[in-house]
Amino acid sequence: MNSRSRVLILVSILLVVQLPNSASGEEGRQSVYDVNDIIITPSGILLPGMDITVEINVEEFSSNSLSVSACDVYMGCWGDGAYDLGKVTLDKEIVTLNWTLPNDIATGEYELCVEGMYICGYFVVNIYSILPAQTQTTITPGDDITASVSFVNPRNGGPVTPDKAEYIVSYLDSDGKERHVVRQLEGSSDTITFAVPETICYNEFMYCGSLTIEIWANASTNQSAYESIDFVLAWPELQVTEPASLEEIPLTKPFHAVAFAQEVDTTGGWATYWSPVKGALIDVTINQSGESEKIGDDLATDSAGRLSTVFDLSSVNNLVAEAATLSFSWRPSSDQDRIWIEVPVILTKDSDSAESTGGINLEVKDWGEDLTKGGKTTVSIQVADDSNRPITDTWLQYTLQRTRKVTGVDGTSDSWSAWSAVKSNSNGVASIEVTAPSDLVPGIDELTLMIYGWNKSGGVDYIYVRLDISEPRIKSDVTPEFWIPGETVNVELEFQEMNAPITIWWTIAQLERDEWTSFSATTGTISIEIPSTLPDRSDLYGDGQERLTMTVMAVDGGGDMAAEIIYINELSGLRLQATPVNKVSSAGEDFEVDVTLSTLGETEMPDGPYSWGVIFMEDVGLSFSGELDEPTGTISIPISDHMSTGTQIASITMGGVQSIIVVEIRSVEDSTGVKGLASSANLALSPASPIVSFIALFIGVVCLLLVLKNGGRKHDHEPFSGGNPKQLIPPSPSLEPSFGMPPPPTPTTAMPPPPAQTNPSRQMTGSVSQDGYEWLQHEGKTWYRTANSGQDWNQWI
Repeated sequence: MNSRSRVLILVSILLVVQLPNSASGEEGRQSVYDVNDIIITPSGILLPGMDITVEINVEEFSSNSLSVSACDVYMGCWGDGAYDLGKVTLDKEIVTLNWTLPNDIATGEYELCVEGMYICGYFVVNIYSILPAQTQTTITPGDDITASVSFVNPRNGGPVTPDKAEYIVSYLDSDGKERHVVRQLEGSSDTITFAVPETICYNEFMYCGSLTIEIWANASTNQSAYESIDFVLAWPELQVTEPASLEEIPLTKPFHAVAFAQEVDTTGGWATYWSPVKGALIDVTINQSGESEKIGDDLATDSAGRLSTVFDLSSVNNLVAEAATLSFSWRPSSDQDRIWIEVPVILTKDSDSAESTGGINLEVKDWGEDLTKGGKTTVSIQVADDSNRPITDTWLQYTLQRTRKVTGVDGTSDSWSAWSAVKSNSNGVASIEVTAPSDLVPGIDELTLMIYGWNKSGGVDYIYVRLDISEPRIKSDVTPEFWIPGETVNVELEFQEMNAPITIWWTIAQLERDEWTSFSATTGTISIEIPSTLPDRSDLYGDGQERLTMTVMAVDGGGDMAAEIIYINELSGLRLQATPVNKVSSAGEDFEVDVTLSTLGETEMPDGPYSWGVIFMEDVGLSFSGELDEPTGTISIPISDHMSTGTQIASITMGGVQSIIVVEIRSVEDSTGVKGLASSANLALSPASPIVSFIALFIGVVCLLLVLKNGGRKHDHEPFSGGNPKQLIPPSPSLEPSFGMPPPPTPTTAMPPPPAQTNPSRQMTGSVSQDGYEWLQHEGKTWYRTANSGQDWNQWI
């Protein structure tokens, strides 16, 4: 038998052996897609020693016994990274396997697979989570580094103490050798302190790397957790943001200057990091025509590394209105050269203007109050699951980040407080008390509360809360509220969140006023004389609003700044005075009103004729209109004979302004008359101020209704009045006319005398008021008795 025949026989035998397994649906068939999912519970991060359940979802059944194993994703299924969970048979839809994680299982990411199957499950094992926080991001030789570290349970976020914890400081020395320092950490949280050696590699023209602190948390079962903090090397730098290059500076008034002393990372990485230098001493010199004079000596920077101050050149000799140079200098240390910044400026004599995840969700419930230096506030965080149900007694870890940003300066300066922990209450709310840094600099510092939360199953969510900072501001009060030409206007200023002395610059462009002054307190007054002669108002007020615009900019003794725009309103517009001729009018007669239209301030009276209109407030469909040739006259308003006795309110408009009149009407049936009064609420309303008109109208109506409610009477001798706290006051009569009733028949002969008055019966019911009495209108009179008493009615006189 040749070799070709042997091969054919062997292939035939193999085909016969494999044929049963290849038959569709036959027992014993095997495919890599027989498993469509593997679910591991509990979910989230797992801890050594935990019991887990593995659910294998089977697509096609088989009778084969297959191995189940868990392997480290990166190490593979050999050596210490592989674990055998046993064997399973894929003979039902869900095959379950229980397994206890070994106490010494290595931390990391694992895949759990069934032998020969394409689909695997995944889980993560950890033993500690490390939360570091650093107070600075840049360093120089000799700096003292302070950082904090907290160790938490990676599954629920609670504090935990590692069996052993340490940190390793690594840096490159000036001789090019790498140095390491190892120190121990204690408890669930600890502080790291390290003095940067003077011998650290510190050369701007060679790569010196960074100083790294590696933090290790080790368990007795040989698992470890790791985290690191980097500190970049920085070099001293001086920057000037005010004044700008070639900015005009007046010789006759002060100007504002701002400089920053910083330690800046110049390695050119993805981001620029810098740290402020507090207490840096900066000198400032003015140079012109080869002559120099120091105008600032050893001026110290604040906690943001900022020098914010005011200079006055009026006392400097021999300066002229031409180009000059401002020199800012700083010597970082005795063994370093002085850093110089030259700013070219233009000096002027004129008063030129100067420029100035998962099953846990965190939400903010209360943002807290605005923060001041060293101030406190409380931020409330709602902790809920995906169904929006509160999660109680869960851990939240938080830190306060301070970021400093300066306009005109690249990069930021960041620092973080030590991590702290809090638990949610029975309503799923965690209250976090925040204390602002005592050296907070409004306008430069930003505060962000970084919060991480864990649920019971290892799910995690986080939220960053930007906190509001109270910034310096200016509060103003203008007297008088409206001015006329030739008057003096006083602007009272209150500087909030600022410290004296305070220098201010203010301008009113419409009057070509540009001045400065200073206050020794946090309040002050600026007096402005309004010229008796002003240009045409269309030229003076470009925006159509009859007001002057005052811009105020202030700098306090600590360099903090604030600005405000103040509007100073001119008295203008028209006023309508409307006065009823008669206090009481009868239905079916004409009601007469004297009207006078007058001007306010320098407003000119428009030419006639003057259209007027009257609308009854209780029935806007009842309206009348007409014209007067003069701005003063009398208008007649017909009163419907359907009106019943009571108070009516009418709106009168003329020349675009409005007045309100209130009058009592006597019905046709009420031949005895009504005791009452008529009055008017006259409002000085500008057609350019509809909001003011509406507010004044509302106040006038309310006040008049209150007068009418009390009947305009003295209560000294009336029952239940005077010192009795339960004073008897009848309810206000209805203001709605009785237009629903048919008009009475018009008499053709003399009307008979009215019938004699009868008292209401006890069975009649009235309206119960809040004063505890029952009130009734009967035959044009007002009656009262104790509420729900069934007693006889007493007439209200």
